[in-house]
Amino acid sequence: MSVEAGSDKGPEHYAPLAKWLHWIIALCVLTIIPMGIIMHEMKPGALQDQLYNLHRSLGVLVMALVLLRIIVRITYGAPAPYAGLTGFERMASGIVHFRASCKTLRGIRQLGADFAG
Repeated sequence: MSVEAGSDKGPEHYAPLAKWLHWIIALCVLTIIPMGIIMHEMKPGALQDQLYNLHRSLGVLVMALVLLRIIVRITYGAPAPYAGLTGFERMASGIVHFRASCKTLRGIRQLGADFAG
């Protein structure tokens, strides 16, 4: 839902595409995390290599989806934070999103190092 011209109030809800992207990204991340832990504990071999390639591919997919999500947010805007959140919940939400951003940037740096040699 886009903001009407002349209105200083943002949309009341997230755009449907933003909601879909949110949950697809969440599903990918919730797959990537245990995959990374399992890979780390495995003995080197073909299965570990296949999991690493899948892990990296999902990471690239997440990065692309995050970029698309940023474009959707700029295009459609975002509603104000839910008024019923406590101070702790707002703080926790900020920390989680900050950490997710840091992990994404770390993944981009690692991907660049992998391709560089």
